[in-house]
Amino acid sequence: MTQAYNGFLIPTNDDAANIVEAFKNFSDTLAAQIDNSGNPRFSGLLDIDEYAVPQELDLTNTNALVVFNSAVGGSFIIDDTVPVGWNVAVVHLDAANTLGPPSNVTTNWAGNLPAFTIASLVKVSDTAATKYVSTFGDV
Repeated sequence: MTQAYNGFLIPTNDDAANIVEAFKNFSDTLAAQIDNSGNPRFSGLLDIDEYAVPQELDLTNTNALVVFNSAVGGSFIIDDTVPVGWNVAVVHLDAANTLGPPSNVTTNWAGNLPAFTIASLVKVSDTAATKYVSTFGDV
């Protein structure tokens, strides 16, 4: 049974392994921490959203770590009205499948994201042929 230690949730040997739940628990424990002034210590640092594809990422996902758990070999889309500078990190946690690049925007993301891999995406232009740059692919 998971136990709390100094504000962090620590799984025990009899807990089922669930990496998505582990990410979520870690995020929640960080979000709950308060600094000496009574303010959230890590506000906005780690925002976990769990999705299966297809899924549209938009302004609500700004600066988020987006978790795709059931990719089934699919890809996702991005609301292309997000402003230049918009960024998101994507982690793929489905061991049985790969995650393709955003299907509706131009990016340097080449190939499929393997399981347990993180990629970041940043919108760099509203007009260029490559509007989004990723840390994954042929960079």
